[in-house]
Amino acid sequence: MFISSLTQITCFAIGSLANFPAVRSFAIFAAVSLTFLFIFQITAVVGILSLDYKRYIKSRFDIFCCVQKKIINDDEPLHSEIPYESVTQKLMEPYANFLLKWRVKVFVVIIFLLFLCVCVVLIPQIEVGLDQNLALPEDSYVYKYLNAVNNLLPLGPPVFFVLKSGLNFSNPEHQNVICGGQLCNDDSLTMQIFLAVQQEEITYMRRISNSWLDDFFDWASTPNVCCKYNTTDGGFCPSISSEPECDYCTIARSVYANGLRPAEDAFDRYIPFFLQDAPSNTCNKGGLASYYSNLNYVLDSEGRATVHDSNFMAYHSSLKTSHDYISAVKYAYEISENITAAIQSRTGLDVEVFAYSVFYVYFSQYLTVWYDTFISLLYCLIGAFVINLIATGFNILTTLAMMFTVVMVVVDMMGIMYIWNIQLNAVSCTNLIVAIGITVEYCTHLAYAYNTSQKPPSERVEDAIIKVGATIITGITFTNIPIIVLAFSYTQLIEIFFFRMLFSIVVLGFLHGFIFFPVLLSYINNLKYKI
Repeated sequence: MFISSLTQITCFAIGSLANFPAVRSFAIFAAVSLTFLFIFQITAVVGILSLDYKRYIKSRFDIFCCVQKKIINDDEPLHSEIPYESVTQKLMEPYANFLLKWRVKVFVVIIFLLFLCVCVVLIPQIEVGLDQNLALPEDSYVYKYLNAVNNLLPLGPPVFFVLKSGLNFSNPEHQNVICGGQLCNDDSLTMQIFLAVQQEEITYMRRISNSWLDDFFDWASTPNVCCKYNTTDGGFCPSISSEPECDYCTIARSVYANGLRPAEDAFDRYIPFFLQDAPSNTCNKGGLASYYSNLNYVLDSEGRATVHDSNFMAYHSSLKTSHDYISAVKYAYEISENITAAIQSRTGLDVEVFAYSVFYVYFSQYLTVWYDTFISLLYCLIGAFVINLIATGFNILTTLAMMFTVVMVVVDMMGIMYIWNIQLNAVSCTNLIVAIGITVEYCTHLAYAYNTSQKPPSERVEDAIIKVGATIITGITFTNIPIIVLAFSYTQLIEIFFFRMLFSIVVLGFLHGFIFFPVLLSYINNLKYKI
């Protein structure tokens, strides 16, 4: 009990180091719960059992302990010297004799290793993610709403490519790495997003909105149409204003690009006007509606603006499955990295562009889910190995056999995840950590009985099965049978990740701990003692 509890507590404590918040929270609660459970088992349970034994000695009933039974047959002793054997205990000796026959052992090894190889092939095909529909009953109105969104909406969520500060937007060379019009770079921010939209089936980018920089160029390029200022104080006037003090701006043109763009001083002067001007029939390029909140700028004492941060909005295509969402996040990050590299190579400035959408915070974790899962499992396996190595008196062969069995269960469980269409996510990663603890619990009892057996070497494995086999069946397997009721849950999330996975873990743990592990121990025993 001590070894099993300590191993499971250690596994969950190490699991709390995982990058998944869900795994971290679950691992902390599980480690604390198992700690208290172990303390109660060696204190409260022992006290209760001692009281029950006193009741048994005095021949009192189980529930009505105040009533003492009468002994009808005085010749029948109250306490037989022959220990009580349950049905499962009586079956252990013939089971051990059958399992340890050489033909049976060869068959067991072939079957288990063959299934292991199949699962190894299936693991790379496991789908990553967590479909939001799984968390809802099928008769929920939210479930119907999500289906309608997936089937009817042609566009997905908006995505913002955020450009951090560092560029001088009044500088034509810096403008060229952002804009998408004439004389702009082929690898500019706007052009790279435009090219990504052309490959929608790969990038999941459906449509790009207009660039505030290009629209500002258009807004400032047409004289006597859009830009107006207050002749009394030099402030802003709307383009539709007919007030007598409002007059059209005279925007100086840049020598660069033959006057297609405003001069540097004019850029800083009139960019706030552009962002305050509402679109109208006469001037549809006003930036108030589309870009007012997209720029972060600072005004100096003369009213000139210095633009720091800004964003450029595009739209994802309609995203329906977890694969779609994850791919959208992946390619948006890739596009932003390419834009960042292009800007830095063109300007030599340490300017960064990153992509953001409302769902990225949930799905970005799946970009590294394989790495995080294997790291979490590796830490748990190392912890279990160290504890069991110490507990077995540094019996390296027995400990390695136990760890190999645990790894087999985890690999087989991941293969079953593909067969049962279970996605890899924080929930399934948590269950895989649980699989390590459950399998160690199956194997620890048998390994301890094997190491402490006083029988001759040729009989130790059989003696271990006879001693603890019934305990493994009744104490571990049967206590997990209530998992079956989760199969009738209305929520698919519970049915998939808690019934299918946990039920499979219990079955795999039992089969490996009660069939494969004894066979493996027998081979190690033969190797060790050269029987």
